[in-house]
Amino acid sequence: MKPKVLFVTERWIDGDPRNYESPYEACLVGPLESCGMGEVVKFYYDEYANCVTHDEIQSAIELAILGRVEKHRPDLIVVTHLLPWANRAAMPEFYSQELLDIPVCMVWVESSPDVIREAERFRPHVSFSVVTCHPTLHLKYTQDPEHYLFGPEP
Repeated sequence: MKPKVLFVTERWIDGDPRNYESPYEACLVGPLESCGMGEVVKFYYDEYANCVTHDEIQSAIELAILGRVEKHRPDLIVVTHLLPWANRAAMPEFYSQELLDIPVCMVWVESSPDVIREAERFRPHVSFSVVTCHPTLHLKYTQDPEHYLFGPEP
């Protein structure tokens, strides 16, 4: 039986539909779909950005993700780089494996200090994190190197 993976990602670069589609479709979602090693379920968090206040955005995103989890029962949740949403919707506690009862993997496409600081906010709540840009740079900024895996984008 193939694993079912829920991708929580952006549809547009920087969440702006005036930009190109996000590369996550080609770099993460596409390879899993095309190789046939798993079933893909998608949730684009930037499609919920039309809510005005932080609480509305957070609530809409969390309810929609919970709905996808309940409907599709994924085996793994992969959440991509949420730094642009840090002040609007990225609540680390929501992604807790204990809350969702599913392993959660965060993917970070940069290893710069500000990105790894954001990754560290999520570290206690998610199963593991993957960094894609450099094999060791993130190790300078984390308190728990065992939590991170290096995996270049396909």
